[in-house]
Amino acid sequence: MVTFNNRSFAYYQLGNFEKAISDVNRAIELDSSMTALGNRAHYYQISGNHQAAIKDYNELIQQDSSVENFNNLGLSFYYLDEYDKAVLNYRRALEIDSTYSESYNNLSLIYVAKGQFELAINSCNQSITYNPDNVYAFGNRGWANNFLENYDSAIIDFNKVLELDSTFLAAYVNRAISYANLGNLEKACSDYGKAVELGLNDRQANLEELCTNKR
Repeated sequence: MVTFNNRSFAYYQLGNFEKAISDVNRAIELDSSMTALGNRAHYYQISGNHQAAIKDYNELIQQDSSVENFNNLGLSFYYLDEYDKAVLNYRRALEIDSTYSESYNNLSLIYVAKGQFELAINSCNQSITYNPDNVYAFGNRGWANNFLENYDSAIIDFNKVLELDSTFLAAYVNRAISYANLGNLEKACSDYGKAVELGLNDRQANLEELCTNKR
């Protein structure tokens, strides 16, 4: 069982989810341990098979109602746009551990999706309180601030993101949007250019036009 589980992890690291899942299935057949089941749930989630991940996380929770399992179950519901079920599971996670930064941050994504930007910012604040280096919480708070047209506050958040991770592509794009809305095209185009340099695939038509015309 250990051999199949270890090999499945090696395939996962190589991005070969089909072989990773095949091996972890063999491991579960030999010994249905929580470790192997947890690995399969994670592989399903990362590969985008959220229905299968939900099934595995529900089974895991029957054996181990941990904060991580509830949080991950909520995440798969989020990716399926089942926001109410996602919120329910994030809140269950926080009932177990009210300091769990990731669940607060994940709640902020749902609030942004629903257009509840103040609630998103509040959730990010809580996430940052319990993990001051949570780069995603700073990024999401900046994102919500952009929607509220709090561009100066958004820039401060994106600055922090890039202080923690200078290759965080989305922070350059979103900070470029902040600068553009403040009329600072030089900084906007500099950030957008950095995002393109880092491999931006989802090109922003408005920024493309602004920066092209600026030249």
